[in-house]
Amino acid sequence: MVLSWMITLYTLWQMVEMHEMVPGKRFDRYHELGQHAFGEKLGLYIVVPQQLIVDIGSDIVYMVTGGQSLKKIHEMACRDCKPIKLTYFILIFSTCHFVLSHLPNFHSMSGISLAAGNSCFGNFQMLHTAQSSQQYHIWFLLALSNSIIWPMQIPNHSSKNGA
Repeated sequence: MVLSWMITLYTLWQMVEMHEMVPGKRFDRYHELGQHAFGEKLGLYIVVPQQLIVDIGSDIVYMVTGGQSLKKIHEMACRDCKPIKLTYFILIFSTCHFVLSHLPNFHSMSGISLAAGNSCFGNFQMLHTAQSSQQYHIWFLLALSNSIIWPMQIPNHSSKNGA
């Protein structure tokens, strides 16, 4: 995978250098550059498998990281619940992205982006308020929904008895 990444980086540099090497023809995609460098068929056979390896590897890492994040949120929110396998959280995360991938364009996601922005801003405001007022409890707003709120105990680091 590292070798594929290095080759992809090298071909990106080549693409930048060779963007309009041939008058009237632009090399905007890796397979076009590979076809020009190695021939019509051989270029595809060299470039496409390497791109697939990098893309699939990146997707796997992305899905596992998203599933781990969901699992951590679940563990923080529900400490007394029965543990759920990481596999199920990966499936939940990938299912959400599968549904989002079928939206026709990015304008269809404007409501999702607004909700995510509101969640981010709300989390920041709650953290800032709790930190500045030295409260013992802080409320975390999950990014999945603006209406799901879970308490979490935070230890008090200030000593009130002078010890």
